[in-house]
Amino acid sequence: MLAAVALSGCTGWSAAPTPGPAPSPSPGPTPTSPGPVLPPAPAGEHSTRDGSAARELREIELERLEHLVAGDVARAAPLHADDFEVVPPPGGPMGRDQFLTAVESGELDFLVWKPISDIEVRVHGTAAVLWYESRIAVVVATVELLEHDTWHLYYYENRDGAWQVVREQATAVDGFPPPPTR
Repeated sequence: MLAAVALSGCTGWSAAPTPGPAPSPSPGPTPTSPGPVLPPAPAGEHSTRDGSAARELREIELERLEHLVAGDVARAAPLHADDFEVVPPPGGPMGRDQFLTAVESGELDFLVWKPISDIEVRVHGTAAVLWYESRIAVVVATVELLEHDTWHLYYYENRDGAWQVVREQATAVDGFPPPPTR
């Protein structure tokens, strides 16, 4: 049920490796991928693509995914801002409470949610954007197993000293719904 915006061809993104085994190669730009969406971050003391904030955000994002796969909403919730909203591949937005309740109830049961590309990060002051491709296997409403690769674009803010995801846009690679799993 999650999706992302393909930003293939963007310049100025940092790609620090994600921890763990080497990611599968990404298919790269497709004819339907939009061109560059975000301009390169302006140079300056408050703009970074690497460094401690970028590393911290990658770690937070991996931790968030682990909690969602485990169905541990108590640990995932603080990583989502009160005004969090996700637009998953089907295109209908979900607010924080709706999303986390669906995870807690098993209506969204993430079996796998694993980055298969580097998590690229752009930090500017108290705001950051993360972008990566992942492999998702999710059971929706205890009925349908969906497995697909997804591009994710996240907007994080540092609020009261803690990074929280505020917006998520996800786009299924090769369209949605994915072909039936066997």
